[in-house]
Order: sequence, then C-alpha cells, then structure tokens
Amino acid sequence: MGVLRDNRQEAFAQAIALGNLPQGECYTRAGYTARSANVAFAGASRLLSRVMVADRVRELQAEKAAKSTALAICDRNTRLSWLNEAAMLLLGAIRKEPDKPNTMYLRELRATQEQAARELGQWDVPAQPQVPAQAAEGAPRGFVGTLETLMVKLERYTVQGAR
Repeated sequence: MGVLRDNRQEAFAQAIALGNLPQGECYTRAGYTARSANVAFAGASRLLSRVMVADRVRELQAEKAAKSTALAICDRNTRLSWLNEAAMLLLGAIRKEPDKPNTMYLRELRATQEQAARELGQWDVPAQPQVPAQAAEGAPRGFVGTLETLMVKLERYTVQGAR
C-alpha cells in the first residue's frame, strides 16, 4: 500500500501502529486539534474507520511484527551459539583430565545442555513421582522425605538411562 498522501493521517497511522499511546493522544500528536480528550478520541475513531488508514495501520503493524520476529530469531541464535561455545570449552576442560572428572564442570555442562535444549523446545521435564499413599501413612516425615528424594533420583536415573 505504501505511505498515505495526507501527512497527518500517515503520522496518526504510525503512532497507532506503535501501540504505546491512546488513540486520542495519537490523534493530537499527528497534528489534529481537539478541544478535549473525548473529541480527540472521536476523531481518532473516525480516522480508523477509513479503509486507507486502517489498512496502513495493519501494514505498519505487520512490518513491526516481522522485525521483532527476526530480532528474536537473531537473539536466540546468538544465545545458542554462545551455549555451544560454552559447552565446547567445558568439554575441553573435562577431556584434559579424563581420569579425574571435575563434577563442577560436569554440572555446568549439563546445565548448559539443558538450557540449549530448552531454547530449542527439546527439553522434557520428567513428572515428579508421587509417593504411594500406603508408604506415607504412619511413616515419620523424615522417612517420607527421604523416600521422595530417592524416588526422584531413581526416576532421573531411569529416564537418563533409557535415552
């Protein structure tokens, strides 16, 4: 469609497309005069009912959405690239001493891999297992807490071992 011929209508459409100001404010900032906020709102509504103005607003909003999507993809790719680089550095540090693995490096590597998998939508968090009711009845709270912890560890071990 392109730019509107009327400069005030174009300025109004651009202000509306930004989406951070009320319609009446966009109307007065575009160069229209109004005696009150209600009159400005009515004038803005009349402008938005014009097909050319409404089409221009939709066009500007679509451009804005496309730019923000492209920016989000760039940001995501940058983060993934950084995570990949961090994982390579951690793997290099782990490989230097294969006989004595440093658990801190292993934890960091796992956290880095988890974050990358979450970014890609490939991370499934296992459901927390429930302690059977008969095990919880009459058992001391410390025992049930220990049992829950053991069940979570067992669940993680079996999930990781199965993959």
